[in-house]
Amino acid sequence: MLFPRLYLAIKFKHMKLTFTLAAIYLSLLASAQEFPGTFTTFNEPYVQLEGGTSVTGTSSWDDPEVNVPLGFDFTLFGETFSSLEFAGVGGQLVTSFNPTVQVILPYGSDIVNASTTELVSPITYLTEGEPGARIFKMQWDNVGFYNEQQSNDSYNNITNFQIWLHEGTNILEYRYGSNTIKEASLVHDFGRPLVAIVRNASLFDVSWESLWTLAGDPTNPTLVGHASGDFNFSQNELLNFEPPTGTVYQFSAADVIESTVEINSDNKAVLWPTIATNDIQISNIKGTYQIYNGVGQLIHTDKSQDSIETIDVSSWAQGHYIVKLEDGQTLKFLRSPNP
Repeated sequence: MLFPRLYLAIKFKHMKLTFTLAAIYLSLLASAQEFPGTFTTFNEPYVQLEGGTSVTGTSSWDDPEVNVPLGFDFTLFGETFSSLEFAGVGGQLVTSFNPTVQVILPYGSDIVNASTTELVSPITYLTEGEPGARIFKMQWDNVGFYNEQQSNDSYNNITNFQIWLHEGTNILEYRYGSNTIKEASLVHDFGRPLVAIVRNASLFDVSWESLWTLAGDPTNPTLVGHASGDFNFSQNELLNFEPPTGTVYQFSAADVIESTVEINSDNKAVLWPTIATNDIQISNIKGTYQIYNGVGQLIHTDKSQDSIETIDVSSWAQGHYIVKLEDGQTLKFLRSPNP
């Protein structure tokens, strides 16, 4: 069980012997910070996982507590791990049960199997791809909500989502499928969807170095950092409504950008300079591209007309940016202060 000193408060709230995400609300002991890397939002068709390994076997589940192997090493906020632990609510994962962990939270409401008698909401995972570029995928399929079950003894509100972890690039993605949610105030503790990511959480004193929630329009949200003691998230610190099907939130939680460029001859796009004050240039660019700022907002989109695209960034705010190309490539740069 996670964060034992909060057990009584959670039991009083939910009247059940388990730990929910409320464990992470009570004590945020660091000031809000800029996200140390890049965050982007885009849309791709939601593809159902087939042939994955079941987390819960064939039984009904509520807050499973299992260890899931990735099949490779992954690094998040400087911690390298090869498995994930279910901790508390069904959508909350931690990198270990060591004193300090990273928390992956694609869905913060108290989700459950949408039946108390049989498995109808399987949680499955698989790792696919070639070594060096594998992707770990985990899926929550047609899950219901504990709050609705307790209040109405029903499962009318259903949702689907996945997480993907990319080997080599250490990119983390939250991916969302269809949902039937019509009563957000019934199923969500804060009345709206809670999606978050947490850096360096302490299991001993329930302290946190940093916590970010996604806020606003789920098709183009921002990351909001939370200061210590930020227990009750306000409406403007959460998503306005459910992420539409096909929504992808992508995190690259590293702030190191190389300042040198090696020109290649394999037709891959190249961006330079990667630390810019005035212009950036991108070679081998084809078709439409989008540029997102460090909090995931789409700020520029265009279609390339030349083999080398020049983009004026002199008026842009200081910080990290990510360029997403039509062929799936992503490139990063830092807009540095004017000299």
